[in-house]
Amino acid sequence: MCGHVVHSAFPMPDLPTCEAIDGPLGRVDVRLGQTPSHLTAGVQIESGVEVSEREVLISVREGGRILIRDGREIIVDVQAGAARNLLPFVLGSGLGGVCLQKGLLTLHASAVDRGGQAIAFAGPSGAGKSTMAAAMVDLGYSHFSDDLSVIRLPANGRAELYPGVPLVKLWPDSASAVGLDAGDAKPELSWHAKLMFDMKAGAKPLSTGLAGVYFLEREERADIVIEPLVGPFAMAALAGEIYRRSWLAPMGRLEGALRQVALLSRQTPCFRIRRPHHFDQLAEVARMAADHHASLTASQVGV
Repeated sequence: MCGHVVHSAFPMPDLPTCEAIDGPLGRVDVRLGQTPSHLTAGVQIESGVEVSEREVLISVREGGRILIRDGREIIVDVQAGAARNLLPFVLGSGLGGVCLQKGLLTLHASAVDRGGQAIAFAGPSGAGKSTMAAAMVDLGYSHFSDDLSVIRLPANGRAELYPGVPLVKLWPDSASAVGLDAGDAKPELSWHAKLMFDMKAGAKPLSTGLAGVYFLEREERADIVIEPLVGPFAMAALAGEIYRRSWLAPMGRLEGALRQVALLSRQTPCFRIRRPHHFDQLAEVARMAADHHASLTASQVGV
């Protein structure tokens, strides 16, 4: 997941086991333990989140606390009977925080892969990233990551994407729109209706080429438009979707992340998808994205 092998004493029943000792991005240990109620040198970013140079502390209502430290460990301080409510935070903000502490470019994006070439759908919460990724599975794509996408940027060459956990989180109406049965899901959290589905993607490569990033916009319009973003427009769009960007300044990593964004904007084509604000044309949007990806990949390899 995210290129990591996770060694966990915290129950993660929804994830496959792995015999590897370390992944390409190093080892991450998840363990049960006590955490402080506040960070000594932390900056409060928002309610329930404090960040310092080395640590992130997340307090979860009806769950407990999670301490992310040094890009290598996640300490889970769980309330009695509330482990299920902490799991999405460990897999999301927990692993995302680890990646940020390691200095990896991490986007608020969901990704799919076909033929060794991935595309990522980026955008703010509610933009439809997970829904689009799930819709692409019916077109022959493999689900690659949900909500956060971790990117490797070689100095010379093309960007690569590391795989995420094989789970996708959808609201019931989104699940119905992509043909998923709510009976096959588990509630993401006990206090709201969002569902978590196992995409059963099977073994994933350690990384795959990133062919393009698509920024989702939902509008009151009848047509579907895919248009390129170039230069400063691509950089601004990418910078706006850095995962947990507000954490980076107290970590001392904001400048480095922005340099990575500049490099990614030069290596990887970026596009905006403008589409109607309803599910009626979801299948058509997915088909247009697949056709666009196919033409993009063909042009990149000179076919």
